[in-house]
Amino acid sequence: MAKKIIITRACDVPPDVRVEKIADSLCALGHNVSVFAWNRGDKLPEREAKSFGEVRRFGTRAGYGSGLRLMPKMLWFWMVLFASLLKERFDALHACDFDTLPPALLAAKLKGRKLVYDIFDFYAEGGSIPGSLRPAIRFAEKLLMRLADSVIVVDEVRLPYLPDGVRARTEIVYNSPPDMLDKLRVSSFSRVPAKSSKFRVVYSGNLIERRYILELAEAVGRSDGTEMIIAGFGPKQFVDKLVAKISGYENVSNTGRLSLTESLALVSTADVVFSLNDPAVPNNKMASSNKLFETMMLGKPVVVNKGTSMEEKVRKLNCGLVVEDGSPKSLASALRFLREKPILARQMGENGRRAYERLYDWKFMAERLAKLYQ
Repeated sequence: MAKKIIITRACDVPPDVRVEKIADSLCALGHNVSVFAWNRGDKLPEREAKSFGEVRRFGTRAGYGSGLRLMPKMLWFWMVLFASLLKERFDALHACDFDTLPPALLAAKLKGRKLVYDIFDFYAEGGSIPGSLRPAIRFAEKLLMRLADSVIVVDEVRLPYLPDGVRARTEIVYNSPPDMLDKLRVSSFSRVPAKSSKFRVVYSGNLIERRYILELAEAVGRSDGTEMIIAGFGPKQFVDKLVAKISGYENVSNTGRLSLTESLALVSTADVVFSLNDPAVPNNKMASSNKLFETMMLGKPVVVNKGTSMEEKVRKLNCGLVVEDGSPKSLASALRFLREKPILARQMGENGRRAYERLYDWKFMAERLAKLYQ
């Protein structure tokens, strides 16, 4: 039976690939779907029609982060979100992360409706959370998730971090994409640079400090016969630093922000994709990266760094390389290895593609969502 489902998310949507995949999948099942989001910026409308239904944005303008500075605005967003949910008719709420859980849970309980808690990341383990606040946030999250009707995590490595009573009603929904390989093979995109004879490295995604993008640009910039294409968006301060860095390299370029389809088309031209995360951030040790699964879907080898859950998958599936750290030296060594062993690199990409088809295709994730919402 069709249900009215509201997804809550404390960021501008779009862009949020996971939220949009979930919303599209629930819509395809016949449900009536809306997304209630935090209008952090000033460029997006309060209401916007999407393929799955409607995005409605609330709250006050704010930057990103999780520190003390943001708390007054977060509390304001919670109050506005809670009041808006009370006015709506719905059968279930799909609360994404702890920064929407309290108002969504309270609204669901008061109206006698179901609540699914979808944990993209454990909030207390984010890099910008002050250490003094982490124990209290961990306690609150574990307490409130016990009251959810169902819980979703993005990777099995996160199950041990859940309370014992919660694991029995937890579903794993990976950050994997739908299969677009055949579509990309027959399509052309004007903003995607044609493949040259050089060994191509692609970085497409959030442009933030902890992804080792500057170090990768340096490694490629100093490597003969190699090029790097960057696409994405991020904080202005870091983007300015990145632009200044790559201005010194003729073989590193930045295309700017691309749509999801254009981004995948760009990645499909790569010889290797790097999916790096700083393991000093606790959440990164459990990272379930869109980029890893997108690379597997496209049949490309991937390079990850030691100390993350992605390391375990890459080693087990033999779909890429694991580097010791994110230093330019380590990254240049991985580049050189794959460039000099094209047959091995191609085999790694094929291994990843087979694993994607068997385990990670989004169609399997959509089936899990369907079962959960029955």
